[in-house]
Amino acid sequence: MLSHLEAEYPTCTTLLRSLLITQDGAFAPVLARATSISASMELCDISRIFRDLDKGIRTMSRQNALKSLRPLTSHRMVPVINSQRASGFDYLAQTSDTSVYIADRSELLESFRGIVPLLAFTREDLSEMQELFSIMRVKWLRLQEVVRSDTSPRGQINAHYDYTARLRARSDYLQS
Repeated sequence: MLSHLEAEYPTCTTLLRSLLITQDGAFAPVLARATSISASMELCDISRIFRDLDKGIRTMSRQNALKSLRPLTSHRMVPVINSQRASGFDYLAQTSDTSVYIADRSELLESFRGIVPLLAFTREDLSEMQELFSIMRVKWLRLQEVVRSDTSPRGQINAHYDYTARLRARSDYLQS
């Protein structure tokens, strides 16, 4: 019902959510689903629960959101990849687990998959959960902030003088 009303009245989304979610305990079922997250669930279902939590807390004050989310800190509910698997997740961690990393770029995901524990959510999912992670004060490390990349050529370097001359001749027409 909420999504239908939001579609009809897009400028009133915050008002509708605050009326329908924070009153009559409509946020309680979302919390109950979050506490029931188990390793047998599909990653897409866990992601949907996290997005629903994020939507619900956006209408609350920071204090009320913290109080509502406090029971979730002791549950293993965060999907983590620790192997080369292409889909799904390997295990569930607590939100307080500081050994979980977020692969915020696809090349970092490919480079570190199977080496360090990575959050199993996609980048699109993560963008829809920013408020939730901010309020829960998770201390996961973003690989983009931690990793340093140094590149240096190895082996014999072959200069292509003809190709270089052609590019230099066209440099007036190239834009960066």
